[in-house]
Amino acid sequence: MDTNNNRFRMQVLGFIFPSLLTVISLLFGGAVRATPPPASTNAAVANFIGLDTATQGAWEEKYGTDGYAIANVPQDVPGYASFAQEGQQNWTWAASTTDVRALMSGSGRTATTWFSSSSFSMDINLTDGNVHQIAIYAVDFDRDGRAESFQVSDANSGALLDSRNISAFSNGTYAVWNVSGHVRVNVILTGGVNPVVSGIFFGGSSAPSTAPATGTAAGAQFLNSNTGVEGNWKSSYGADGYSIAGGSQTLPSYATLAMQNQSNWTWVSSTSDPRALQGISAATTASAWFNNPSFSLVVNMTDGQSHQMALYALDWDLKGRAETIQIVDANSGATLNSQSVTNFSNGVYLVWTISGNVKVNVTVTSGPNAVISGVFFGAALNASNPSSAFAPAITTQPASQTVTAGQSATFSVADTGTAPLTCQWMKNGVAISGANSSSYTTPATATTDKGSQFSVTVSNTAGSVTSSPAVLTVNGGTLILNASTTAVSFGQVNVSASSSQTITLTNAGTATVTISNVSVSGAGFNASGVSAGTVLAPGQSASLDATFTPAASGNATGSITIASNATNGTNMIALSGTAVAPVPHTVALSWSPSTSTVSGYNVYVSTVSGSGYTKLTSSPVPTTNFSDAGLQTAQTRYYVVTSLNASNQESAYSNEVSALVP
Repeated sequence: MDTNNNRFRMQVLGFIFPSLLTVISLLFGGAVRATPPPASTNAAVANFIGLDTATQGAWEEKYGTDGYAIANVPQDVPGYASFAQEGQQNWTWAASTTDVRALMSGSGRTATTWFSSSSFSMDINLTDGNVHQIAIYAVDFDRDGRAESFQVSDANSGALLDSRNISAFSNGTYAVWNVSGHVRVNVILTGGVNPVVSGIFFGGSSAPSTAPATGTAAGAQFLNSNTGVEGNWKSSYGADGYSIAGGSQTLPSYATLAMQNQSNWTWVSSTSDPRALQGISAATTASAWFNNPSFSLVVNMTDGQSHQMALYALDWDLKGRAETIQIVDANSGATLNSQSVTNFSNGVYLVWTISGNVKVNVTVTSGPNAVISGVFFGAALNASNPSSAFAPAITTQPASQTVTAGQSATFSVADTGTAPLTCQWMKNGVAISGANSSSYTTPATATTDKGSQFSVTVSNTAGSVTSSPAVLTVNGGTLILNASTTAVSFGQVNVSASSSQTITLTNAGTATVTISNVSVSGAGFNASGVSAGTVLAPGQSASLDATFTPAASGNATGSITIASNATNGTNMIALSGTAVAPVPHTVALSWSPSTSTVSGYNVYVSTVSGSGYTKLTSSPVPTTNFSDAGLQTAQTRYYVVTSLNASNQESAYSNEVSALVP
């Protein structure tokens, strides 16, 4: 075959119009329409809600209303779901820790994970036909610069339903979806040492509700537990009101309190033991509401606002009690929060922010019975002036942090006092603009930040208090920028045509790399996709697109230079290519004549087989051959021919032929 001249033959349908119409009807108009299968009553769906980087390990505040599965912890999966994994291993960073990134478990926190070398999967089957919220928690606990992808697919068909990427998640990230049916979540490594997931949570207070609102929504956000105050509640709680078992009660105007299924007991009516609750005008008393296995407190915040509520639990007679305190929506029964307490012979306060109508279920898990000694509304109480504002107090000081250069650090504080409370974080004694919440996350750190001290001042109308300083330790990180290649050859490219290749730039170090300049040399060469100011976190990559668009024939060389703060030097990528003048090609077509009398033929072409034809002939050609000339290389063209009769009626398409222009 002549490399510049391709020859093909084809048949043209003749003009037997009634039969032709019949054939068209059979082939096209009479096509059988497939009946779709009935819709599944439990179709696999995954609608992404968002990423949550604020909740950290305190999952019970927002997730897991229906159930959960936490790595290396006994799971509690809801009845409507099954949960299985494949390809994962288990790891425990810290079995017990106070680190806020670790997931709450029992009365403490645990830092555990599922992981693999490159990917693993989680199989989730929601069998009741309804949509439920799931939240997946991942934390790069040991700050190894991990990045990963969550790919949610239909477990039966394999169709991809949603895909999300996370990176820089050393402070913990929840990925949240509304899901129905049978889905599989593939967890795939995209940066760092391995992919990790610490837990999955079913249901949650953040799930959308289609039910109409009925007054103030019931809510319970757990704030903290406090074992340091003992019976001296006036120093920290009860500014708005209180109720003491076997003692006095003064409830705030915004709240009602009712007891269900409880009995009252007094261990000691008057004592100097600091564990016993202070009285307002009477002696200090050691008393409790109790029952086995459970009793309840019904609390209704009637003003539409959220208020602090603290419960005091005391195992006065050292009976080894343990109990679970579960707060539920008093109307729907939905669980809002659950806490477990053990070893509370010295007394423990559990503190929440409550809204709406809630029921507090107190259930024994060990020992003779469940006990609560008092309920307190608001912050600190001044017995001589209960309506006055009380200065803030810090109950949990910010903790010192150690990070690697390029990572961020988060400092948090827990406080009490009459609302509203305002916070101002400081670095080395200088106020940080915009840092006005109970926690503060630094920008990406540098080694020059090592030794910096972070503190916070908490204020209200009655005064202010400043925390003790937390020290930031920054370990030196490595700054390494690697390119996927050091030389790119474009080969032969036609003049005025263009060819592209992708170069991957990867931060292979442990600190953030900043690209300061990208420059290109050589006629016809260009680069895009990465520019000055591009910042790559550890393990992160960026795509640099190199192109060659020659304007004249000949050999061409050039280079791309990438300047950055990486310590392994400037990245230099050599470029080369050969520009050639385009050679025109011709495709010669010939066909058998129609069996009917015709006035001419039309030739059509497409770049897609079977459709998209456009007419090449400006008027019908009288012969049975045609040349498609002036064609450029590296393309495939698809041809058909029609015939026309004396009335200018056009036949159907002939059979299709293709030509590859070399």
